[in-house]
Amino acid sequence: MSSDVRTTSHHPKPLKRGESCLTCRKRKLRCDAARPVCGACSRSRQPIECFYEAPRARSDAPRSRISELERVVETTGAGSSRRVDQAGYGTASPPRNDPAQPDDPPHHISDMLADVYSSPFETASMTDGLSSIGEIPPSTDIPPYGCTASNINEDFPDCKWWEQQEFPPCFKHHLLQIFPRRLECSFILRLPRFQSRLRLPYSHPNAHHPALFNALFLLACIFSPPRLFLADQEPTFLTLTRQHLKSALDHTDRLIDFMIASCLLSWYLLARGRLMESKQTILSAARFAVGCGLHKISTRVRGTEGEDGASGLLGATTDGIDLGERTYVFWMVFSTDRFISMVTQTPSAFSDGEIETVWPVPLLYYLTQEAVSYLPRTTVTSLFARDSGATSVHLDSIFAMTLKSTTLLHRATRFVLDFQSDQPSDIWDEFDIIETAVASFIDSVPALENASDFIKQRSPESTKLLLAYLKTQAHTASAVLWNVTPDRDTSHGKCLSACRQVTEVIHELREGNLTWMVPILAWTTTVKVLNDEIAKLRAGSDANTAPALEEMEGHRLALIQAIRGLTPKVEFINILLNQIETAVDD
Repeated sequence: MSSDVRTTSHHPKPLKRGESCLTCRKRKLRCDAARPVCGACSRSRQPIECFYEAPRARSDAPRSRISELERVVETTGAGSSRRVDQAGYGTASPPRNDPAQPDDPPHHISDMLADVYSSPFETASMTDGLSSIGEIPPSTDIPPYGCTASNINEDFPDCKWWEQQEFPPCFKHHLLQIFPRRLECSFILRLPRFQSRLRLPYSHPNAHHPALFNALFLLACIFSPPRLFLADQEPTFLTLTRQHLKSALDHTDRLIDFMIASCLLSWYLLARGRLMESKQTILSAARFAVGCGLHKISTRVRGTEGEDGASGLLGATTDGIDLGERTYVFWMVFSTDRFISMVTQTPSAFSDGEIETVWPVPLLYYLTQEAVSYLPRTTVTSLFARDSGATSVHLDSIFAMTLKSTTLLHRATRFVLDFQSDQPSDIWDEFDIIETAVASFIDSVPALENASDFIKQRSPESTKLLLAYLKTQAHTASAVLWNVTPDRDTSHGKCLSACRQVTEVIHELREGNLTWMVPILAWTTTVKVLNDEIAKLRAGSDANTAPALEEMEGHRLALIQAIRGLTPKVEFINILLNQIETAVDD
């Protein structure tokens, strides 16, 4: 652990009572009270969590004693019955103020997450088709560890946890609240199973692996308000994430969480501009997913032929939801790999032909096995097969729609790279296959003005944002394809039309509180296409090209301004923005 993330490296004087971390107290070890992870915990062979008690004011003890006496008097006056609700912990959960249990995550987190998901823009992958499950009833418990933060207010006006010299235990509470408000990286959160597992101590075999939590905390640091200064804690969470990932792999422990955490780590490294590290991380996760057979799940019905791909290292599925979760994990790895491959212009970990896993459907559907048995069993290759119907989005889950648009864009960009490096004899057959699939997908996506009729379970605003994203991805794929065709009379017009469609939906995307990098790859790719088209027009001698040239420069400016408006300004966005602005200056 590097010393720059600790507030104290050593204590020459004996520690005062209560200064050592809770873990060292439990294990009866000498603690140096280094922050945020003490020396004893950082040197542990097995990755463990390091917790400190929140600092208490001098008046807290007498006030606590007074409150206790008041409750005794009140209880005595009301008879011998105990009023647990009056104590603030709720009827379902006993008090949790025993410092000897530092590894238990706050039991109130799941209630907080339920409120987070009601934000105006719910990303497709986070809430995919699960609106009918319903919200968790409001908790009557007080927040754990004396935390006074509001469940739904991300500004945390009552709990100034970031101003304390050391993080109180409730900091996890806040980091988990920050994460789902900001991030879109194909991570499925809104599941009763996920919420129930949050209540379990980390040591429980059914609890989520610490690698997953630390990866969540790591990404939350990026998307936290600047005033929290959480960037200083990133080295700590990065170290812990890697330690726990290694531990999970060494002990073959909760491998689904291992793959999810690896994907989240890849997104973090990408955001920080560490492109090759990001690529290597997702490549390892993809190879592991293949080793687990997740790319061969060709059914949605447990116990039928095609489920064999979900066994192996992971063992047999326990129920339909378990099969659905494994399917979703594969597509999370797939989408992360395809995105990073396009950014780095490197081959994907998967070829289209080796993937048999069916497109994901809402996880709620897996509860009714008979219902999912009637759904089309299409996959990546079906998208490029004529008359397969796979390009239609009307029966798709939201996650599947976004996956298909990413697959089309990736296939188009790979075609261009192959076209530039080596032109095989069947290159134009490949062009026709991709162009037909892209055009069919575009025709299937409803117009933005029809958003309210497309997905009735979602607000028209969030549906319109989804449609704008799908159209941006698909029209960018079209622009990429027509940019490299030799027939200038036909290709230029179609390329310009596709670029025009991309810029027309910018307003919808910018109005949607889109803060991650979902549209930026399509936008930067379109800017590069426009740069090529503008250079071709300027190199020509036709005087009639002035109107087209002016229009393309206007589209390019609109896209660059949209990219500049993305927040937060992580290194990845700055790298891509610098690339396209340098090309424009040249």
